Amino acid sequence: YRAGMKASAVIESEGAESFRGRIKDFYGVTDSKDILDYDLQITNYSVRALKEKPDILAVHLRALDRFSHRAESWEELKKAAKIVDENLGEIYQNADYGTIFFICGDHAIHGGKKWLKGAEADDIRNHRQNLVALIVACKQEA
Repeated sequence: YRAGMKASAVIESEGAESFRGRIKDFYGVTDSKDILDYDLQITNYSVRALKEKPDILAVHLRALDRFSHRAESWEELKKAAKIVDENLGEIYQNADYGTIFFICGDHAIHGGKKWLKGAEADDIRNHRQNLVALIVACKQEA
């Protein structure tokens, strides 16, 4: 906010408190064992935050990370990725044209390795290299 930009953040409640006094609009979501519901709440608050027209919006979706710790198979991890994709799609659809998105992880997938069952060779190699995704996109008019 010191640079004159309107910033918003949508993250877990405890983390949101760290923004108090730093940015005007922040939304905290109570942590939940139901990570899919948690991410849905994050998505809904993100859509609400976009209506306030922030210059920058930080959002923390956690399903993929949680699933990487608990998943028993590659299929479960792919399910989490699909749900994260759907949530990102909802945020994208509610953003203005020209909005720039930086979508990234904060670390490579870690946790138990049970989910590697059924993974393809490229996925296993990427995991071993500790790659972290970074996607940059701009919403364009159709």
